[in-house]
Amino acid sequence: EDMEWNFYSEILDDAEPVPASPAPVPVQFVFEKAAAPAVSSTILLDYDHDYDLDEFVLGPQTKLLRNQGEVGKVDRTADFPLAEPAAIGGMTFRAVFETKGMDLVLIHPNKGAVLYRDQLAGRYKAEPLPPIGQPQAFDLANRAEMDLLHPGGILKNKEGKFTPVDGPGGLTAADLEGRGMLDLITPQGIRRNEGNYRWGALVTPANWPAGVTGATAADFDNDGKMDLLLLTANGAVRALNRTPTQANWLRIKLTGVKNLPHAPGSEIEVKAGGLYQKRLYDGTPITFNLRQYKDADAIRITWANGLIQNETRIAVNKAHEFKEAQRLSGSCPMVWTWNGREFEYITDVLGVSLSATDRVGHAFGTQGPEMCEQMFRLFGVEKTIRPRTARDHRGRDVLPRLLSRDAKYVDGFRRAIDGLAERSHVDLDFGPVAANGRAILVLSGWVDWADGSTFLRAAQSGPDQLLMPQLQVKNAQGRWQTVIEDMGMPAGKPKTIVVDLTGKWLSASRELRIVSGLALYWDEIFLSEQTQAPSVRQHELAATAELQFRGFSPVTVHPQRLQPERFAYEPVRATSMWNPTPGLYTRYGQVEALLNQADDRLVLMGSGDELRLRFRALPPPPAGFRRDFLLKVQGWAKDQDANTAYSKSTIPLPFRSMKQYGEVGPDNGWTREYNTRPALRLLRPLTSSR
Repeated sequence: EDMEWNFYSEILDDAEPVPASPAPVPVQFVFEKAAAPAVSSTILLDYDHDYDLDEFVLGPQTKLLRNQGEVGKVDRTADFPLAEPAAIGGMTFRAVFETKGMDLVLIHPNKGAVLYRDQLAGRYKAEPLPPIGQPQAFDLANRAEMDLLHPGGILKNKEGKFTPVDGPGGLTAADLEGRGMLDLITPQGIRRNEGNYRWGALVTPANWPAGVTGATAADFDNDGKMDLLLLTANGAVRALNRTPTQANWLRIKLTGVKNLPHAPGSEIEVKAGGLYQKRLYDGTPITFNLRQYKDADAIRITWANGLIQNETRIAVNKAHEFKEAQRLSGSCPMVWTWNGREFEYITDVLGVSLSATDRVGHAFGTQGPEMCEQMFRLFGVEKTIRPRTARDHRGRDVLPRLLSRDAKYVDGFRRAIDGLAERSHVDLDFGPVAANGRAILVLSGWVDWADGSTFLRAAQSGPDQLLMPQLQVKNAQGRWQTVIEDMGMPAGKPKTIVVDLTGKWLSASRELRIVSGLALYWDEIFLSEQTQAPSVRQHELAATAELQFRGFSPVTVHPQRLQPERFAYEPVRATSMWNPTPGLYTRYGQVEALLNQADDRLVLMGSGDELRLRFRALPPPPAGFRRDFLLKVQGWAKDQDANTAYSKSTIPLPFRSMKQYGEVGPDNGWTREYNTRPALRLLRPLTSSR
């Protein structure tokens, strides 16, 4: 088994001493006549975007085997729209520029070539292609679009539509002269790329073998120049180390972190001066020739999950390895407050909790599965009851980490970079309190939230692989018993939730256990015997609300992700690591009319937008009173994860009476009045042809 994703197998054997005189083992062979395998080839593809590789097994009866982790490979052929059962060849690539989809081409004996377009979330749509042989994907005209090269010709890609172009085909393509342009390798020799799908006359080198049926190009001897391996009809392999170019070069290797370690399905773009190139990464290093440019101005990596990473001013004539940067794949709206000197970060919203604050770092609230009117409840806290003991799932004393909000989190569990973790728990003993059973549990912390695709992968491995926080208490027999299956959590950045324990105790014990399978970090936990919420309240709507573009705040990410991301309001950046979801957004300007009541009329904000709220100043509170401010937010957020429903568009918009997301709500005209602003394009293409 390949235990470390090295693409080779390893044998695991417990180390035991070899006997001094091992007994001889008789050699026995059993001969069986086996049928020839009905498999022509296998294509590895993460077709459901859950960060593992699934298999398309091609043959008379093509099969799709989905990788479901510990469950193993599961036959999901019935879910895929195969044009016909048999397939004799195929390949994967991204047909449409700047999308998350990874498309598939299959060659069928009767139906011919079919393009299966990735609709995301494990759904594909079949479209016929013009007749072709076994294809490969290359950007043959340096336009950032992947064309299909096959032995009989070329299909030009124009915004995802494929049409034949006049000219030769090829077995593969390679930059043989260091010009940053891909020449065609044909059975008879080489056709030089003259630009714009024009090719020079056939050149057959003197040492070119007869009967070439296959070709592979790479820098096999690591000298920055492309070499060829040619396969002939009689099975011989000929190596040609022939490139005489003195052009500058750089070699790029990718290492995934959240994506697969060998990063298959990623794309690399290189820009040096006026020269632009793009390649599809298949897990092995790629050499780019840069003519006489002294460095690469920019290298843009689009990882398989669609996240973009930019590297600048890269030295030539060197091998470079780029590791996937730990960064946000999206962000809930962030709340900032003016402290009299500057804007300070409070927390994010539109997760599963509300927050209140009188100054940065002091918050409390109630949690629920969605932010809607009926879930809101205000609790009063007069006395905090700290746990007498607190131990984690390995028996370690974690009480000092839970006595105050000091960013010293309980973090003694094993976790993955994707936000999932081993099953862990925290045991709390509060002693003889809350004799009448009326109490609330107040918990502060944060969660390194996994994306939808990660949750999908975990769910495929079985119901026990994805465990949301549960609350357990001791029953009358002294055994732990779950009383809240989904306790809620401080979703996202640091915030506080409240859990009502009234009616949850099963004995006189006031011991609690919090169980979770997420990267959930607790900072402070205390109990409070339930008291009345403050009776003096004042409700204020924003006096003004202005929507505008601002940009992106600097973020600091802990290298092991043991702390939440840290944000600063300044200096602001105009560019992001992703473009906003396509669609229409609320036009910039005053939007108070959309925010004065919960009526399904939403302010649609995109990446980089800022909603600036101003409230009228209140008179000082009466003597002996202290005023807390609660920001109540009702809304909805959607990201571009490949397994988020309708992730490719801002629509459909949700409404409170919908039974399932995707339903079309009532049209009262507000969208036509307010949602008139197209999505911004914050990440500009590296090539002017786009």
